Amino acid sequence: GVVGAGVVSVVAVLPVLWRYLAVSRELGFSRSLWETSASSASLAAYECVLKGNALSWSDPAGNAEATALFERAIALDPDYGVAHALLAAMRYGQWRDDMGASDAALREAQALAQRAVELDPNESTCFSMLGAVHLMARDFDLALRCLQRAVALNPGNQWNRADLGYVLGYLGEAEASLAALAH
Repeated sequence: GVVGAGVVSVVAVLPVLWRYLAVSRELGFSRSLWETSASSASLAAYECVLKGNALSWSDPAGNAEATALFERAIALDPDYGVAHALLAAMRYGQWRDDMGASDAALREAQALAQRAVELDPNESTCFSMLGAVHLMARDFDLALRCLQRAVALNPGNQWNRADLGYVLGYLGEAEASLAALAH
C-alpha cells in the first residue's frame, strides 16, 4: 500500500542523497547554507534564509521577496550572520542598480556585512559579502583581505574564488586572477 510506496521512494532517494553529500564534500563544499543552521538559534530564520537564497535575485519580484525574507530572518534571529550577509547583498544590489542615487544603500550594505562577520567569523559567505562591498566602496586592500579569508574558510566555494579572481583582476594581478578563477 501507501506505506510500502513511501518506503520504496525513500530507499530509492537515499543513495542519490548520500552520493550528492559525498561528492559535495569531496569537492570541498563542506559548508553550504544548509549546514549553517547551527549559526542560527531559530529554525524559522534559517528557513527564511534558505527560501530567500533559492529565489531569483535578478527578477524584481524574486529580489523583493528575498529581501523581505532576509529581513524577517534577522527579525527572528538578530544574531544570524548569514542573514545579515545576504541582506547586505540585497542592499549592495540596490545601490549597484542605481548608482546615481545616494550611497545610503552601499553604506547599509557595508554595515550589514561588517555585522555578519562579527556575528559569524567562521562563515565564508560573510567575508565574501564584506569583500564585495569593500570593492564597490573602492577599498581594494580590505576587499582583497576579506575575499582571501572567504576562500581560506571555504576553498571549495566557487563563488568565493570567482570574487577573489575578480578583485585580483581589478587590482591588475592578471596571473593571480586567472589562477583563482581556474582553481
